[in-house]
This record gives sequence, C-alpha cells and structure tokens, in this order.
Amino acid sequence: AALALDDGRVLVVGGSDARDFAGRYRRAEVCAPAPGACAPLADLALPRFKLGDAVVRLPSGAVLVAGGGGRAERLDPGAARFRTLPGDLGAARAFATATVLPDGRALIVGGYDERIDLTAQAWLYVDD
Repeated sequence: AALALDDGRVLVVGGSDARDFAGRYRRAEVCAPAPGACAPLADLALPRFKLGDAVVRLPSGAVLVAGGGGRAERLDPGAARFRTLPGDLGAARAFATATVLPDGRALIVGGYDERIDLTAQAWLYVDD
C-alpha cells in the first residue's frame, strides 16, 4: 500500500513475493518526491499485503494500517516505528477497507483470510 502524507512524502508498507500469503513483507519506507529518495522505517509488527484500501490518515496525522494482518498498527507523526493496536481482526484480512468517519473514528470492513473465507464483520477504531 502507498499513502500520501501531509508533508508530501509517501508511506509505502507491506507487499509480497510470488508465494502470496507465504511471502508477505513487513517492510515500510517513506519516499520523498525526488527520485530514489526513500528511507526505511522500522518493520511492521505483522507481515501484510493486499491492504491498499485499508491504510488511512487519521485526523491526528497518524496513519492507521488496518488490512492484510490480524491486528491493526498505527504510525504516529514524526515516529519511525509502528505501534500494534489492541484488538484482533480474527485473521489477516486481505482486501479489507478502512474509512475515516466524520467524527475521526475509522471503520474497518470485510476482507478475506488465507482460506479465502470472506467476512462481513466490521471494526471501529477510535483515534487516541
């Protein structure tokens, strides 16, 4: 997933190799607009992929990484490390979505697990 940050840089997280679920990445980096200007961050706590619509910027400026893993993580502004959040999504939810609501909370919906079992579950994240 890639997400534009307030300062013009881009946060890039997760991915996989040809092994699909068995080859998920924990990598994260921030890229500036200049070519080749990417710098690594600390790895995500969980390997993630298929999370493009489940990474959002919260009103506080923090980034919520909610898809592709069994738990959500948060990157605070200026931090170089992700923080694993309490709660459990029950499985690594590929293709889940996250949407910031008008009141600042984030709604995390759907996705499927490693067996391609879909879920109709939804979770609500309250920004602290």
